[in-house]
Amino acid sequence: IVPVYDFVLSYGNSFNERKFYGSGPKLTLVEVHILTQIYDNPGITVTELSKVWNRTTSAISQTVRKLMKQNLVFRKNSTTDGKVFHLYTSEEGKKVAMGHKRYDTEHVVSFGKLLIEKFSIDDLIKFSEISEEANKLLIEYMEKSKEK
Repeated sequence: IVPVYDFVLSYGNSFNERKFYGSGPKLTLVEVHILTQIYDNPGITVTELSKVWNRTTSAISQTVRKLMKQNLVFRKNSTTDGKVFHLYTSEEGKKVAMGHKRYDTEHVVSFGKLLIEKFSIDDLIKFSEISEEANKLLIEYMEKSKEK
């Protein structure tokens, strides 16, 4: 189990690292993924993002405000509910989101190649299945822990 924790810690450390995606400011992994989600889902709300990310609306709002200050995202009031804002990417935000998609594709492919050099396809399929199930179990475990 220790190697799993080592992997999770290594991966988790990358969340706070700021990266340049070919345009705009350097962003953290969470910031760029939320930006990309807004790009992929124009008009999405903070509440909808918070459900997808399993985070509080306050945490998502904080990230969205950072993106707005950098002129990557803007909001429009809902025509039916004055308390609801719909989120959209600016032209610069679109460039960053597309740059992030290119970056992710390149890095996923290159990391996949590294794994294929060391493991069989069957190993990688099993790893994927285990990771998916472990994620489900972890979410369940965390939800039960909140209830105590």
